[in-house]
Amino acid sequence: MQVIGWMVFHWFGLGTVLFLQSTRRWWTRHFEERGHCAAEAFRQWQRTFNMSLVMNHLVFVMLALHEAEPIRIPSMWSLVSGRTAALVGGSALILVGASSSISAYRILGDYGWFYGDFFLEPCALSHHSGPWKRPTSVEALLRPSYAGIYRYLNNPDCVLGYLWMYGLSLAAASWRAFWFALCSQVLHVLFLVLVEVPHMNRTYGPHCRRAAALELLLRRQVQRIREQPLVREVKYKVEARMDELRERLWHGSRYGEAK
Repeated sequence: MQVIGWMVFHWFGLGTVLFLQSTRRWWTRHFEERGHCAAEAFRQWQRTFNMSLVMNHLVFVMLALHEAEPIRIPSMWSLVSGRTAALVGGSALILVGASSSISAYRILGDYGWFYGDFFLEPCALSHHSGPWKRPTSVEALLRPSYAGIYRYLNNPDCVLGYLWMYGLSLAAASWRAFWFALCSQVLHVLFLVLVEVPHMNRTYGPHCRRAAALELLLRRQVQRIREQPLVREVKYKVEARMDELRERLWHGSRYGEAK
């Protein structure tokens, strides 16, 4: 229940706060009405978001450890067992997920990691002092950064950042932990579509990239596969079969009405 509670708080609760902040400046206005500045509002948001993120990760790890099977010292013949393979594969996924999150944080810094452009205008960031200040020019602040891992993915934290959760689920051999990891990633995708992407379009306008390098590469590969004669033939047969089935269903329903 704690996993569900923190997941709901993080994605629905804090997601709603970011939506209201993006559209109405709700969070910042709350602090300004009490005599604080926008920088103080952002500092308080950092503490709240970081606490929620840490608790989400902590309760998930506790769930996976609770669900995990006891680890026994493997014998020579059991080194190639499925359990050992799950531990090795899960460890690899954890390392990849952790490294992708670290790479994303190095590019974003505190300002980007904690959704700073929801609270502080990019053009006015140079006037604020704080640990979130990015060491770059004002012109560079007016457009999102696509360096490092962001050259290949628009949202690596959403795509690769959850690999550690899947890896821990695999190592623990827990379907329950896997479904919680999947639900968390689905909620992150919904947050991107409903809150973050619209805010990015409003804030950066034409400077937002529509597709990353890896996505463009995959699109070209898919298009090449679709143009293959065999694929075209299979597609034509499937569409013809579907048209035939639709026609049979249509005539069957018409025949039933006539009776």
